[in-house]
Amino acid sequence: MFWFLVAKLYSSIYGFFIGKLNISLRGLGYILRKLNRDHIIEVDGKKLFLNHKVASCYERLINGVYNEPETHLFLKALIDKIDSSVTFVDVGANVGEMIVDIARYDKVEHVVGFEPHPECAAACRKSIKLNRFENVILIQKVLSDSRKYVSFEFDSVSPNASKITEKKDSMIEASTLDDELGVFHGNCIILIDVEGAELKVVKGGKSFIQKRRPLIVFEFNQVTKQHFRIDEMKDELGKDYRIYRLRRDDGRLDDKINDAWNCVAVHISSPFFGACSGLMHGSTA
Repeated sequence: MFWFLVAKLYSSIYGFFIGKLNISLRGLGYILRKLNRDHIIEVDGKKLFLNHKVASCYERLINGVYNEPETHLFLKALIDKIDSSVTFVDVGANVGEMIVDIARYDKVEHVVGFEPHPECAAACRKSIKLNRFENVILIQKVLSDSRKYVSFEFDSVSPNASKITEKKDSMIEASTLDDELGVFHGNCIILIDVEGAELKVVKGGKSFIQKRRPLIVFEFNQVTKQHFRIDEMKDELGKDYRIYRLRRDDGRLDDKINDAWNCVAVHISSPFFGACSGLMHGSTA
């Protein structure tokens, strides 16, 4: 319990620095890895299972705050603005932060999470059970641009850094959005956080994206910029998609893509486009 309380306290300090000053303090991961047993924590009124084996994933969560609050703000506002039900797809679900939040909304008919890391996937399943969600499916798979075997590095120290690599010593089977989402219909929101493989995931969903025109939230920051250019994403999605920056301070949208952490891609003919127009920075809609 000592290290749990220390982690909560330091997480609060860490949250202030990163949230208010955009400064990331060192040492929180080290403290979290001192935890030697599991816990059940509460974040925004929902239970989240803390798996101590991947404790470094719970940086702000351990203190009851979302790791990426701006994404939650944006998605809540977006779901509130649309009139129809949606399917939410979380590619790279990690420990279930987004799943536990989005599954609560009445308009969210289905939630599908993809998480290959065994301990993170286990944490997701336990959180789903704790909250008695019946609209959530957790699939323990890697997604890529085709069904094939890929080398996937499971990072035991920092599971957030687990990724597809060029190494050949840990081959696992990958699937695609096209193969996995064929049974789902209607409006869809896809969140992709896969440490630089975002473009590959989009390529693997070419057919689904053309038919369903989902809204796509994807990481585009210093890590992912090493793997693909924004022009490549634009070319893959096509001329009818618009890409915006998701602002970290208020969860709204603007066009400063090169200074992004997450970006939002929305099709001009989808019901999400009008909703996003009302969520642009400076909009009063």
